[in-house]
Amino acid sequence: MKKIITIIVLIILMIVTMSKKEEVIIPKDAIRFRVIANSNDLKDQQEKKKIAMYLLELGAVEQEVLEQQGLIRYLLMHFQTMEQHVLVEMKMLQEMIL
Repeated sequence: MKKIITIIVLIILMIVTMSKKEEVIIPKDAIRFRVIANSNDLKDQQEKKKIAMYLLELGAVEQEVLEQQGLIRYLLMHFQTMEQHVLVEMKMLQEMIL
């Protein structure tokens, strides 16, 4: 039973590590939006505020995504550590069998 669990864990870890991709991180100050109204007309100013609020909401979503990416990185490191422990255990089991 232990061997089956170990093999399943190894397969999952191999899939996770093989699907790892390089990501490009753009500094927060690299991209800036400046919303300019077409005129001082009330309608244009309201549209400007509406767009500015939408962009702020997108920024909040981006922050949440960055936090989730950090959690994923942490979990990946945890899985890699588990993988190393499983490999050591498998090696010990193999030595015991032989």
